Amino acid sequence: MDLMTIAPQTIPGNAASIEVKPIVLDPLAEDCPYGDTAIITTRRAITRVALVAVETGGRFQREGIEHDPMSWMLAPRRLFDGRAAIDACLEREHCLRSILVHGLSLGLDLAPTAVDTLLSDDEEDKRRRSRQYMSSKRKAGKKRNRSGHRPLAAPRLFTATIIYSDRNLMLQAFHASIAHEPSEISARLCERFGHSAANVADIREGFHQSTPVAMALVQEPVAELIRRVAPEADHPLHNDFAVTIEQRIDV
Repeated sequence: MDLMTIAPQTIPGNAASIEVKPIVLDPLAEDCPYGDTAIITTRRAITRVALVAVETGGRFQREGIEHDPMSWMLAPRRLFDGRAAIDACLEREHCLRSILVHGLSLGLDLAPTAVDTLLSDDEEDKRRRSRQYMSSKRKAGKKRNRSGHRPLAAPRLFTATIIYSDRNLMLQAFHASIAHEPSEISARLCERFGHSAANVADIREGFHQSTPVAMALVQEPVAELIRRVAPEADHPLHNDFAVTIEQRIDV
C-alpha cells in the first residue's frame, strides 16, 4: 500500500462542495523535527484510535470490503465533520461513532446525525433499564416486609472452572457470569458442556484468578474486565455479562 497516494475526498459544505486533500505522512520514514506536527494527547486517547483501527480492519476483512482500511482511517469523513478518523477518534464521541458504524456494518461515511440517533437511543435504553432495576428493588423490599420471606439474592459474579476428560474429550474451561444463585451457573454449564462436565465444575462466588485453570486460560485484559464488573454485578447493564473460555481436545 502506498500511503502517499490516498485519493482526495469531497466533503459537502454549506454553500459548495469543498475538496479536502489529506496530508498523509509515511509512518516508516524518520521523524522530522521541523516538519512533523506535535500532538499532545493521552494514553486513553491513543487507545481509542487503536481500537477504531482494529475494528476497521476486522470489519473490512470480515465483509470482504475492497477498500483499504488504512485509507479509511486517514481520509476525511462526514462522520467526523470532515476530519480523518486518526485525528477525530482521539475523542470519545467519535470513537463511539466508529465502533457503532463498524459493529453494525453501516455505511462507510454516514452523516453523524444518523449515528448519534442510534447512540442516543442506546443511552435512553440504559436509563430505562436502570429505572426498571431500581423499581424492582423497591418492590422486592416491600414484598419481603409483607410476607416475611427472604427475597431472591442480589445478582453476583460467579466463576467456574472445569477440568474434565473421558474417552472422547479432554476439556479445560473457565466461565464467569452474573447470577443470583450458583444453581444458575450450573445450568448454564450443563447447557454448554453437558451434564458430565458440569458436574465436576468448581463454582465460586467472585473471581479467583490464582486457580490453575484461570491462570492458564484467562488473559490479563479479560481478567481486568471481570474485576471491574464484579463490584457492580447488581447493575442492570451487566445482566448479560458472560465470559467463557475453553480449551478442548476431541479424541
